[in-house]
Amino acid sequence: MFDFILFDQQLCYEVSGALPLAANWTPVIATTRLVLQAHKLARRIQRFDDLWSIAEPVAGTP
Repeated sequence: MFDFILFDQQLCYEVSGALPLAANWTPVIATTRLVLQAHKLARRIQRFDDLWSIAEPVAGTP
């Protein structure tokens, strides 16, 4: 699991999950980091834009 949150295109909060150890395993965040470097931030902004452009509404939502 890897996820990120962009804040005003100035800061990125990234989390990575631990690998599952059993079938009934509850996901756990293994690492968290803040990204401030411009080149890394630019990659996250591009990734967000790519995901946003292919997103579709969930059926039954306004």
